[in-house]
Amino acid sequence: MAFSKLTDLGVAFIAHVCSSAGGVSLLIGKNKYPLAYTEPLIDKLWTCDIVDPTDATKKIATNDQLGKALVYWFNKYAQDFELDANVIAAQAFIESGYRMWQYAGSSTASGVSQFTMNTIFGVIIENLEKPVLVNSTTSMTTSDIAALNFNLIEGNNKNSYNVTATLHGNAYHNRPLLHQNVINNPSVMIKAQCYYMKYFANHCDSWTSTSLFCYSRGTFFAKTYSRAIQLANDYYVKHNQNVNNITEGLDYVLKIFGVLGDKENYLVSKGLPKGYKPLNYYFGYDESLGKDNPKNLRLKSTWDPFEANVKESGSYNLSNDISDVHKDSVIETLSKEPLYKFISFPIEDYVHKGTQKVQVVLHHTVSGPGVEGDILTLENEISKSGDKVKVAVAFIVGRGGEINQLYSTDYWAYHLGLTSEMLKEYGTAGITNEVINSQSVGIEIDCWGGLIYSNGNWYPVTSDDTHKTQYIANTKAKPIPVENVVEYNESNGYPAGFHGFFAFERYTQPQINSVRKIITALNVRFPAIKLEYVNDMYGVNMFGIYNKTTKQWSPVTQAYALKPGVWTHVSYRSDKSDCHPDPNLIQMLKTLK
Repeated sequence: MAFSKLTDLGVAFIAHVCSSAGGVSLLIGKNKYPLAYTEPLIDKLWTCDIVDPTDATKKIATNDQLGKALVYWFNKYAQDFELDANVIAAQAFIESGYRMWQYAGSSTASGVSQFTMNTIFGVIIENLEKPVLVNSTTSMTTSDIAALNFNLIEGNNKNSYNVTATLHGNAYHNRPLLHQNVINNPSVMIKAQCYYMKYFANHCDSWTSTSLFCYSRGTFFAKTYSRAIQLANDYYVKHNQNVNNITEGLDYVLKIFGVLGDKENYLVSKGLPKGYKPLNYYFGYDESLGKDNPKNLRLKSTWDPFEANVKESGSYNLSNDISDVHKDSVIETLSKEPLYKFISFPIEDYVHKGTQKVQVVLHHTVSGPGVEGDILTLENEISKSGDKVKVAVAFIVGRGGEINQLYSTDYWAYHLGLTSEMLKEYGTAGITNEVINSQSVGIEIDCWGGLIYSNGNWYPVTSDDTHKTQYIANTKAKPIPVENVVEYNESNGYPAGFHGFFAFERYTQPQINSVRKIITALNVRFPAIKLEYVNDMYGVNMFGIYNKTTKQWSPVTQAYALKPGVWTHVSYRSDKSDCHPDPNLIQMLKTLK
């Protein structure tokens, strides 16, 4: 979230909002609620007394002047704190519509950025314990503090701002005075907003969406947006709180990105209320930044707030997952894809040690739609193994082609499940289990895998336990549509089926396309990974070797020997069935080069 000044469309947005086109002045107004937490409740017309930032001898008297002053302050403080002025201005608009006198009906929130009294104390008076966020000039100053606690009783005492917990009498007395001070000093509030946002950004590796979510829903600091939401959800569930807070936080961020890049209010159809911004007015992120700029969200019908993980950031600053000595070209390449998402996977669940890669190994998940359960399953593996074996894959590809990356491909995890007996029978001298896993990249394709025919339909099995000799159809699951089924029988060269099954769920074309993109990006980063179809290179079947006499499958010794290329889990394991030889997958692999 480096500094960016307001775009021309952003300036036009602010000018429009401040034009009083709706007949309501931003300098004077009456909220629909009486001022909460005052004795008695105050129900009055509020008037602002604001000094012009370009001439301290003048007061702002018109909405046009106020609009220009807002532009000045957003640019100034965004530059001071090294933030994007457009994000800060969009956030302030969503909070209060730029109405200086705006406040929530049942809270102590006040003014242009809608800080509560306690937040005003923590951010402005207490200075968040006075950290130096950028340089010595960016802390809240004594004059900033004086402007906000002018005429307050014990204005430097936290209790004087606390009306909901201790019911402190000073707070009730101070509320209307503080509110007037807030609406008289929008420059201090915008500075405080930037100060607070920088505080969050510093804890979230400058991810805009993560910082905004934390700003709205609490200090659930994480490297990525989806991880922050997961932490927040876990917290609310643990404390038996309403998990709709998560939905509220998502809507909040979605509104802000809508103001930034949704010209025609398309997001109304995604559930946002009409009027969350003026129709056809926005900050122009889809025009002014250029189509290749990662900050360009380019809101399309498939846009999801989770996808902001990487696209919003120009620096891919994933410090937990990128080596200090070079940039991760795989992340840089794939993050430009509209369906890419970097997941903040726990660092303790994979081996944070760089290794060169020579193989890609394709798996499928044996699960239904949605990769969230797959990710949680991998996270739970570490607890099963007692921190001895870190089981994970670098990528999970959703049915819609979504690319979910869990950690940098420089690092590795155990994804093959090789035993000492397997290594003894099929392995090559000197190539250990650790060597094979560390020099290969695992890609999971979200798929039910093997299917069982029952009562005229194909169903997934009740378990992914491939050691079973008798599979049972999971008729409680939805049957797989016939067009999504690939059968393996005598007609296509598999009289005994494929690794115990006569049918599999078909990999989707978007999945196959995304797997191609991942392999291609890996080949650029690790040229030793050959793009030529393995069967053509080594004359062996990458989907396992079938013995017609014994009617048994066996692994491929060339895979164990770390022969470069793209392999499958069945190249290593006769007791597995992933990946199956989907004709469309094979066609993609044959045309990789």
